[in-house]
Amino acid sequence: MKMSLINFIFRKIRLLKYHIFFYFPLFFYFGSRSYIAQDEGYYALQSRWILDSGNWLAPMWWSEPVFDRTIGLQWLIASSQSILGNSIFVSHLPSLISGIIALIVTYKISENLLGQEFSWISPLALSMSFLWINNLHLATQDMPLLALELVGVYSFLKSSLSKANVWLFLSGAWIGLAFMLKTFMVLLPLLSIAPYLYCYSRRVFRSKYFYLGFMIGFLPFIIWLLLSINLYGISEVSLLYTKVQDLSRTDLYSKSPLYYLWNTPLQTFPWSILALIGSIFSFKHFSLKTNMIGLYYPLILLTLLSIFNTKTPYYALQITPYIAFQSTVALKYLFKNRSNIVVFFSWIVSILGLTFITLSLLNFNYKFIPLASSGDLNIASALLLLLGSFWALSIFTKSAKIFFGVFTTGLYLSFVLLVQTGILSDRVPNFRMAYSNIVFPKELDKQEVYFVFPKDKLTSHSFSQIVRLALPTKRLGHRLDDPELLNKGQYAWIENSRIAELHSKTYKVITQSPIFRPWSLIYVLNE
Repeated sequence: MKMSLINFIFRKIRLLKYHIFFYFPLFFYFGSRSYIAQDEGYYALQSRWILDSGNWLAPMWWSEPVFDRTIGLQWLIASSQSILGNSIFVSHLPSLISGIIALIVTYKISENLLGQEFSWISPLALSMSFLWINNLHLATQDMPLLALELVGVYSFLKSSLSKANVWLFLSGAWIGLAFMLKTFMVLLPLLSIAPYLYCYSRRVFRSKYFYLGFMIGFLPFIIWLLLSINLYGISEVSLLYTKVQDLSRTDLYSKSPLYYLWNTPLQTFPWSILALIGSIFSFKHFSLKTNMIGLYYPLILLTLLSIFNTKTPYYALQITPYIAFQSTVALKYLFKNRSNIVVFFSWIVSILGLTFITLSLLNFNYKFIPLASSGDLNIASALLLLLGSFWALSIFTKSAKIFFGVFTTGLYLSFVLLVQTGILSDRVPNFRMAYSNIVFPKELDKQEVYFVFPKDKLTSHSFSQIVRLALPTKRLGHRLDDPELLNKGQYAWIENSRIAELHSKTYKVITQSPIFRPWSLIYVLNE
């Protein structure tokens, strides 16, 4: 008995080592990094103000509270930086840790719904979905939110299968924590899982452990809300609600109701194709209870997202684990004792591979496929060539296992190349390099740098540039509405069009690079 337990532990350790080795190059990039301004740079900047000011209560925009969102993610980033230091890599740790949790829980959901034999494919497919891997390398709310939603779904599932009270507690606790991250967005997964709860897990709502978890989960939000209202007033904090109203009415991010039906499959290719096939098998072979989570839950969620006026690609991140699950279903039924299906798919994948090779060779010359803000289009060609070369070889495979090995190896190496070239971590390399090449005066290390701009009259581009300029600034000064408020001996970033307003000041332009437009760094002279 003791030896079997020891052998079991050693098998698990070896399996863990294998998983770490496999996922490590997809998760971690140690080269140069830069933030995309909206939204991760904005969150990182607010997290910096938490540490600089010691104010852990209000989301800030310079010295002014801005309650247009909660402060959950900023707490996570600031906490990470207070322990491990201020760096872009540390800012991404909440998303990276959440991504690991998402993979584990996706595996556990698949194991409960599908069995152990094929369940390992689900996290594999999820980790090689562009929509998922792209958000993994962003310091935003979306990956932590996904992790909490998956914990919630898994807890609801386990509470219908097990009498353990911990699942009832977690079924309630995740809701408040998710609300702290993204407020009313948590209603969508709750509405989507409601049919399953009504049919198979009503005991959740009769359990004191569920309500205990619910109250404890909401406790951070309630305490934060009450303290914020007490300090800043209810009219200021009510922006949390009006922001949701604005998003539901605005045309800025409004798109067709069919937006997710083409954008999400594109961003999860090729798993979205397999998921469509898997959905057919799920409908034919699985029980209603299994389909309530594996099939109907993501379909209801997709419908609710489509109804909501604001549509962005990252909202559909919540559906990616279920696309991965349905892909697993497809592979289980397609390649189990069906050699003719393997031959058919090997031909399809080979044709796609040859197509990618052709596009790669054309792109090397004509550079028509944009990939990153840096404009380094040869990386796109390298990715297409690598993926296409492996997929083209699939025509020579004779078994389902070999075909799947060739198919996933090409995908895996392509995603490793995508991550390790820094495209997903060094989002604005031109800006980063231009900033690092500025020859700053030595005294600037000890002086604050001010920013001159009105509170509510910035274009989207100017706002993004302000965030990018503020993040690497060693000492942030105040925001000033009027350039005339600058004193002698002070440095400031100011829009080029407003430099002329320095009527009574003598100034020197430190840098006026086109990369930083419309902003210039100036120094107000003492004479």
